[in-house]
Amino acid sequence: MILLLRFFILTIVLTLIGCGHSNEPERKPPGILSAAEYAGVGFLDTTDAVCTGTLISARIVLTAGHCVIGRKASQLHFTLSPEPLKVTDSAYADAIRVAIHPQYNDKEETPGVDVAAIQLSSPTYDYAVTSFLALGSEQGLVAGSPLWNIGYGENWDGSHALKRAKEVSFQDLTELVTLTALLPKGLVQVARGRGGEIGCGGDSGSPLIRESPSGPAIIGVYSTSEGSANKRAPEKSDCRHGITTGYYIAVDSFKAWVEHLNW
Repeated sequence: MILLLRFFILTIVLTLIGCGHSNEPERKPPGILSAAEYAGVGFLDTTDAVCTGTLISARIVLTAGHCVIGRKASQLHFTLSPEPLKVTDSAYADAIRVAIHPQYNDKEETPGVDVAAIQLSSPTYDYAVTSFLALGSEQGLVAGSPLWNIGYGENWDGSHALKRAKEVSFQDLTELVTLTALLPKGLVQVARGRGGEIGCGGDSGSPLIRESPSGPAIIGVYSTSEGSANKRAPEKSDCRHGITTGYYIAVDSFKAWVEHLNW
């Protein structure tokens, strides 16, 4: 009886300790995200490539410029399914217009403001969305702050086309070279988070999410990455080992443009 009582007391103490406040941010659960989690983030099928896009209104998808450059609207299809390879065509919405940021440059070494907007033919989906991800700001970020990449890129286990959250770590705001100017804080640079993952193939165009008491907000659009492994042996690179740094086009570089599209 005494041993049982001690066990009961110890259980209560450990429970109270576990429920205490922590400075560590909440970790997203592993595995596939449901359609409701970050509901505006979807799979962008460009016919011959895989990208990610984010609904910022009922019919407007935000993505990367390099995902749509040289492609017609009729080639673009968007779905909110967390497992897009398992759904039918009825779960997809077709694009009717595409706009690439005027400061985008298709030269690989200087992509410029690598952002595009897509207008969809219909706001109706098999997965209902009642709210959309807002455009936030990268201001006030501190080195080491946890951020989230939500996309369909390669996962640490090699799987593709599954909607997942990858934790990354904010490093710095760096310069972005455009066609006509240099934006000192045009890129958000991130490193690996606690899970050891970072955005890669298929995550192009995906949002960089900043959590706040008022809800999640987009602070960048995934553009490119770099790492020693993928430069030396591209065929052997993967999310976990090949890529060490990710670059997102900072919101302040494109917010005014996308908010004033004449659609």
